[in-house]
Amino acid sequence: MEAVLFDLDGTLVDTNINFPAMKRAVLHHAQQAGASTANIEDFDILSIVDQASRQLPCSGNLYVKDAWDLLEDIEMKHAWTARVKPHAPELLLDKASRGWRLGIFTRNCRRATDHLLTLLPDVFSATLAREDTPRVKPDPLHLTNALAQLDRPASSALMIGDHFMDIEAGKAAGLRSIALLYRNPAGHFDPVGPDCVFSDLAELHSALLDAHR
Repeated sequence: MEAVLFDLDGTLVDTNINFPAMKRAVLHHAQQAGASTANIEDFDILSIVDQASRQLPCSGNLYVKDAWDLLEDIEMKHAWTARVKPHAPELLLDKASRGWRLGIFTRNCRRATDHLLTLLPDVFSATLAREDTPRVKPDPLHLTNALAQLDRPASSALMIGDHFMDIEAGKAAGLRSIALLYRNPAGHFDPVGPDCVFSDLAELHSALLDAHR
């Protein structure tokens, strides 16, 4: 392995965003803009914004800007109180010291991403927030674009995340995919079939150190 792509929120840092509340706010905003949410309530947050904008041909661009501003406000509020996950700095510094190229792929906005990265060691050669790619995870383009910045092929890279979307994107992009359970029960990731599952970064770091010996 020569490269690792990390999800950010929930994997390396905790922002403790209330995502159900964020989703409700986005749905309410879409309704206020005149979009019907009857058939998009089960979509993920960014897909709700995209699908609602398609219903608003005359004001779609303005709606998207307002929706992204709403999301950014929520993300920044939580970014200021974010905490680094235990063992994240040790894992990152170890991989960087071995010459691995490290990257971030996140659905967070660029502004929140930049702040969260100040909490971590300065070891990343690529960071792609949602504004930085035409399509975000679970679309594999998010990871493919990050790998292009790292100048490494998918066959030499790992993907590490804590959400189904991370694993789906990693597998579709051809990366070996590692899932972190944290508070989820064993078997949580079975539907998406990651290559490996670890309870947290401490267990993952220990396994990678053993692999280097």
